[in-house]
Amino acid sequence: MKKFIPCSFLSSLRLLFCAICLAGSLPIASAQDAVIQLEQKINEALDAAGNDPVAIEAAVQNLMAETRPTAAGMKKIAEAAMRKVASFNKNELLSAVSEGVVRAAMSQAVASGVDPIKAAASVSEGLVVSASETASRRGGNSFATAALVAKSAVSAVVSAAGTHDLSASNAANAAAFGAMSAAMATSIDYGQDLVSMVTDLTSGITEGVVSGANKSGVNVDLTAQAGFTGTVDSIHIKASDANLQAGPLVEAARKGFIRGMKLATGRDVSPFADEEEPNRDILGMLSEPRTVFVKNEKGEFEVHLQVSSTLIPDPSSVTFTLLKNGVEIEQSSSSVFSRGTEINEDNVGIYLIQITDKNTGQVLSAIPSTFSLVVADQIPVSAAE
Repeated sequence: MKKFIPCSFLSSLRLLFCAICLAGSLPIASAQDAVIQLEQKINEALDAAGNDPVAIEAAVQNLMAETRPTAAGMKKIAEAAMRKVASFNKNELLSAVSEGVVRAAMSQAVASGVDPIKAAASVSEGLVVSASETASRRGGNSFATAALVAKSAVSAVVSAAGTHDLSASNAANAAAFGAMSAAMATSIDYGQDLVSMVTDLTSGITEGVVSGANKSGVNVDLTAQAGFTGTVDSIHIKASDANLQAGPLVEAARKGFIRGMKLATGRDVSPFADEEEPNRDILGMLSEPRTVFVKNEKGEFEVHLQVSSTLIPDPSSVTFTLLKNGVEIEQSSSSVFSRGTEINEDNVGIYLIQITDKNTGQVLSAIPSTFSLVVADQIPVSAAE
């Protein structure tokens, strides 16, 4: 049966976009009045639309087709749509808005030339930030609300990636990054228990990734790993900005990942394939090395091995191997691997550097990282080694 979208809903969403565009150029009082009127209209429109994700998706899609927003504009639309429904604390409605807005944004991004991976990150961030802020202000369970919205949003992102022939791993990584960034910012602002929040949110994100992967028919474990990496990348960035220790939060994310995979698949899993007590004796390391990305002075993206200090006594005694998505692609006597100047399907993926002792054959795998459009935007520039 064909669904009809109330004209009032479409009109209100158009008003939303206009208010977003005009707010920066209007006097403060006028902009505030526009926002107040917009909130009233969007509330009425969402009440009329009900909790049907198909109807919400169609309405938002029509709006975006007319206004052609950037990824940042899509985030603003997601924030406004979620802001009101989050106050109702109705799980079905929260999920419907999350799914509808995500699918509309992904479709519009593909159709209009906006980077769909960036759109996935932006919309997920917008939905979660409004959900967690609204629940926090009202004294509700902001962690549970944020986890529910993240689960629905990430699931929709991954399944939509399959529909549009996009990388499910990149989509999961981006959506998880955006969702965790939003929740971290809110929890820091409100002085909340970050460890509990990270555990709950990572669990919800992981359940969403598995759900979306199952719908798309893609590898569940690989896609879930990419989502987990996105949460950890976000944690490191937000913790650094707030002068917080990332270690306890990363450990909380690991617990959340294990919980989410158990709930979604019924299986006990580990966040990383090499988690079984790696032997660090070959390098004398006290902490695990990490696979990281930098951009050299020539603009080339490189994969580096990051360690706590220079603890390789004799570089000539080890071999470095670069793996992408679990497949060996290059060996070298150097721990620096070039991936070119362009980000495309040939070089995005999950990267991991292994260090092999030539004498003993012992192997140590660095913590993997995902090379995606979202991560590429934040890769630091470093002088070529």
